[in-house]
Amino acid sequence: MDSTALRRVAQRYLSPDRISELADLFGVVERDRKKNVEILVQALVEGAGKSGRQADALTAYLATGTARPVVRGCFYAWFGTPLAMLLAGLANGALMANRGVKPRLPKRLRKLGVSDIVLFDSETLNLSDELEDVLPGTSGAALKIHKLFSVGRNNVIDYFVTPAREHDAVHLHLGPHLRGCLLVVDLGHASHDLVRRAREHGIHLVLRLKSNWRPHMMATVDELGDLVPLSGKPLSETITDVRTDELFGDPYDWDVELGGERIPARLVGVPGEEKYHFCITTLGRDCDPAWVCSLYRLRWEIECDNKRDKTGSGLTRIEARKLESVLTLVHASMLRTIIVNALVETHLRARRTCEPPLHGLALSLALSSLGGHLAAALLHDRPEDWRAIARAIHVRAHDPNWRRRPSRVDRARGIVAAPGRPKRARLADCPMEAAPYRWGAEVERRCAF
Repeated sequence: MDSTALRRVAQRYLSPDRISELADLFGVVERDRKKNVEILVQALVEGAGKSGRQADALTAYLATGTARPVVRGCFYAWFGTPLAMLLAGLANGALMANRGVKPRLPKRLRKLGVSDIVLFDSETLNLSDELEDVLPGTSGAALKIHKLFSVGRNNVIDYFVTPAREHDAVHLHLGPHLRGCLLVVDLGHASHDLVRRAREHGIHLVLRLKSNWRPHMMATVDELGDLVPLSGKPLSETITDVRTDELFGDPYDWDVELGGERIPARLVGVPGEEKYHFCITTLGRDCDPAWVCSLYRLRWEIECDNKRDKTGSGLTRIEARKLESVLTLVHASMLRTIIVNALVETHLRARRTCEPPLHGLALSLALSSLGGHLAAALLHDRPEDWRAIARAIHVRAHDPNWRRRPSRVDRARGIVAAPGRPKRARLADCPMEAAPYRWGAEVERRCAF
């Protein structure tokens, strides 16, 4: 990780001037000599260790060495509505900055007119029972964070918080902001109405076939690639349980109509290890069945982002008993994950082919071990501080499995690493694409031509 890129990303999302502006707007600071709001916000984002979120934030706040000492009770009293609104304003600015980044997609998708791949999902956070009246869950108090994740930007472009008792599907809003995007959702959001609204708004869609759906079979693609009309008979309810050996392992591609409104769509099926995988899509036939199902597997990226929220950003360790404190810590966790994702994407776009990419969860855990160093670097803006943090990230946050187990996104983008030079192989016997990994900088320059 380059120290200049690290500084640029950190100041984009945690600019002291922006924090001071929002603090004045919401009235966070009453007496400057008592509270340094810039360090407080930066400590909230950075402090995600193991002893508790507010205690970790207090440790990071005092570790900078420039904040006035404060006792724990006074520090906890700062968690009120103004601070929650300040963190919400910072998070909203970060989301706007993410939406301004140009998505990076494979050429194959861009030729189909897809502007971005967008994933929608939610994660649940259990809270203290004292908040059950405000944030009711199925049992006790809980909230849900609904997220819109851009694969082309490798970051969250929108999120909002609701009580956990509310159903996920009602919060998936389709509109002109998603026109031209490829939307991938899980079965919790799947419905005939979703397919209809996606077609109305010009949104491409990929989702799995639900077991209780019986689409009408209107046409099929035969072995020669020709479209053959069918009778419109509903598909069997047991199609999702069909084993691979029962259909000879061949891919399937049908034109279907869904529900009483007879909504047109495509149903594709590819063989898995045991059963067939069936997906509903609105993409054209330039996208073959195997590719449609591989696009659905990109939905795992938002699950990985949820993991970064919970494990890396301390989202599961919110034990606050006030609504304002909970919202403050939730926005701080989301802002931290947004910064981690931005660092990973910035490094990925600038890295050499032989350099391992950053691992998001490892990077988030590495930031937790810095103990206020990031807040101090933002405050003093000394080059040596940024270089020290960049070195720590370079050592602790690289992906050790980037060549052996490339991610689905790496495969979709076509940036899977070539195999390196075998330990006992001669240089002359190795292919040129393996040169950057073992042969040194001189041969790497030769491979560029």
